[in-house]
Amino acid sequence: MANQTPYRLRITNRRLRILVKRMVRMWGAHLRQLAPKAMLTRGRFSRLIGEYTPGSAPNPRQEILIEGAYIVDAAMAHALLSYEGSVRLLTSKGGQPLPWSSMVLARTALEATLRVLWLLDPIISEDLLLARIAASAFEELEESRKLHIDLPDELRREPLAQIQERVQGLILVLEASEFSVYGDGRGYVATPSNERVAFPLVMVDASKRWWGQRGVHTYRWLSGFTHAGSANARHLKVPVAAIDSASVYAILALLTDSVWKSIDSYSMWIGIPNGMVRRKLARIYAYLKQKAPEGVIQERQPSEIESMFLGMEGALSETGIVHPKTLKKFRDRYVRRIDI
Repeated sequence: MANQTPYRLRITNRRLRILVKRMVRMWGAHLRQLAPKAMLTRGRFSRLIGEYTPGSAPNPRQEILIEGAYIVDAAMAHALLSYEGSVRLLTSKGGQPLPWSSMVLARTALEATLRVLWLLDPIISEDLLLARIAASAFEELEESRKLHIDLPDELRREPLAQIQERVQGLILVLEASEFSVYGDGRGYVATPSNERVAFPLVMVDASKRWWGQRGVHTYRWLSGFTHAGSANARHLKVPVAAIDSASVYAILALLTDSVWKSIDSYSMWIGIPNGMVRRKLARIYAYLKQKAPEGVIQERQPSEIESMFLGMEGALSETGIVHPKTLKKFRDRYVRRIDI
C-alpha cells in the first residue's frame, strides 16, 4: 500500500543523509572540545556574565545567564539530533516509510532552533535577553509540573514541592534585578523598563518572525502530521498518509536554514567560529535546491547579523577611502565566514 503514495525519496537521498550526518558529527565534536573552554572567555555570554569563577556564588543577573546557558545548550543538542533523525528516517534503507515519524522529528528540530533564535537574537538588549531566559525557564518548569500532577499523591508530592521551590527561587532572583513576573504557568516577565515577554513561547509567531507566512505554513504543516496525519492523506487522495517529494525538499530547506541560523547565533553566544560547519550546511542547502523542482525552494535569506556584515562590506567599499588590503582583511574575517 505504501508504494501507492507519491512519497519517493528512498534511493535519491543517500547523499543527503551522508552530508547531514557529517555536519552534525563535526558540530558535535566542535562543541564538546571547545565550548566548555570558550564560554567564559569569549563571545556574547562572556561579555554579559563578566567576572565569574565556576563554583562561586553568582549575582542575580549572572544566575539568570547561567540558567540561560543550560537552556540554550539543551535546545541546540535537541535541534541537531532531531534534525539528523528526521533526515535519517526520510532516507533510511528498506521499504517506503510513512512520513509521520520523520515529520514529528522535523517539527521538534524546528521548535528547538526557533527557541535558540528567539533567545539569542543579536539585536535585543541584555534586559530583554534575561527576560526571555526567565520566560523559557518558567515554561520548562510548568511542563515539569504537568508531568507530575496525574501521579498518586505519594509520588507527586516531593517533585511538585521541588518545582514550586524552583519557581519561587527564580522569582526572587528576578525581583533582585528589578524584573517582575505576572501569571502562573501562563503569563509574562517584565523588564525594569516594562518590556514584556510572554510565556509560553508561541511557535507560530516565532516562525513568522524569521520566515513570514512560509514559516507559519511549514510549522502548521508539520503540526498536522504530529496531531492529525490522516488529514493530509485525505487531502492528497491516497490510501495512507503521504507526503510528496516537493514538500519534503521545501520543509528540509527551511529546517536546514533554521539550523544554520541557530548555529550562527550560538557561535556568537559562545565565541566559536563555525566556518567548516557553515560550509557543510551550504552544501546541504545547495543539494536540496538541486533536487527540488524549480521554484519549490526560495533563496535563503540572510539573518540580521549576516545582513549587517554584508551591508558593512558594501558601505566600506562605496566610500572609496578604505585601503584595499584593509577591505580584504574585513572580507576574509567576517563576510566570507558567513558566505551564503
